[in-house]
Amino acid sequence: MAIRKSFKSILVLMVCLLGGIPPLFGGVSVKGKIELGFHYSSWSVRLIEGLLETALNDALKSQMLNLARGEYPGLIENSAAMSSTIDSSGSNFGFEIRWYPAGDKGSFSLGLSLEKTSMAVMMTEAKADITLDVPEDGTLKPATFSGQGNGEFRLEPWSFHVNFRWEFKPEWIVHPYLALGVGYGSGRYLDQGTLNYNVQGDFRILGGGTEYFKESGTKTLKAVKDKLGDDADSEGKVLKVPFWFVPFFQISLGAKGKIADNLFLLGEAAFWDGFILRGAIAYRF
Repeated sequence: MAIRKSFKSILVLMVCLLGGIPPLFGGVSVKGKIELGFHYSSWSVRLIEGLLETALNDALKSQMLNLARGEYPGLIENSAAMSSTIDSSGSNFGFEIRWYPAGDKGSFSLGLSLEKTSMAVMMTEAKADITLDVPEDGTLKPATFSGQGNGEFRLEPWSFHVNFRWEFKPEWIVHPYLALGVGYGSGRYLDQGTLNYNVQGDFRILGGGTEYFKESGTKTLKAVKDKLGDDADSEGKVLKVPFWFVPFFQISLGAKGKIADNLFLLGEAAFWDGFILRGAIAYRF
């Protein structure tokens, strides 16, 4: 049902946009051409893994401290040494309809597409050594928490996209292009995303014993958002998730080659809420 609605949205928006394009191009709509295409991509976050590693390390440390604070409220963190390995995998495919207002010789085109993107970010071999102070009998006793963990974040939204493409030297058999676009995925796909985690560690108080903590589970992103909405930071401000939908931002560089009359192959590299390598085939009417 959701896919049918997305297809209908594409058709309605395409008609509206195309109805307004001809006046902008001086009545060239007579020459206009429509192109239908299918594409498939690999997806990863390898270019921004360093940024993600910092964020996920902070999340792991917070989870470990929450485990310990369940038994020892008032723990004070002194220092923390964190290490982890980040990996990612995913794919994308989609169907696109594209309008060339100036026809075969035009360099500008408007594209609308329906996309399915699968994204997974994994945190493995994560370790933490945290030094703490524990309030006890009116004094602060030194303590340590040595832990390890792993986790996976997964999101698989359907989304609707619009993009603008500029092709350079379109008369060449093979020519380069640049595309810019944005996309929208329903908030229900954000809510249905999952976070799997496993955290364990040893808590030691100087001069005392050792206590073992362990926690694992799977949470939906809706549950995570609700938890953030219920919690407050150290200044009493409520933490909120910045998006209520799945946003996409696209910057693509690629090449397009003609393999037969009105039939084209395309290849591109792009930023797509991560990094993608894409292959596509398109037919022009």
